[in-house]
Amino acid sequence: MKYPNRPEWAEVFDLGADPYEIKNLASDAALTAKLETELEKLIKAAGYTVPANATRNELLPLSNGQ
Repeated sequence: MKYPNRPEWAEVFDLGADPYEIKNLASDAALTAKLETELEKLIKAAGYTVPANATRNELLPLSNGQ
């Protein structure tokens, strides 16, 4: 989970290994980079674009410049 303008609030949990969300993995740079890469692939595969009438969410790593 990411929050706009609040990187210190980010949360990443391995729910299989940590179902009670005890250990926040957001500070694991390698893991978060892997997850961001996977998100970018899913966004492209789904053909997602930000609607023209929506405010651009700075958290979505869209490469189409929206």
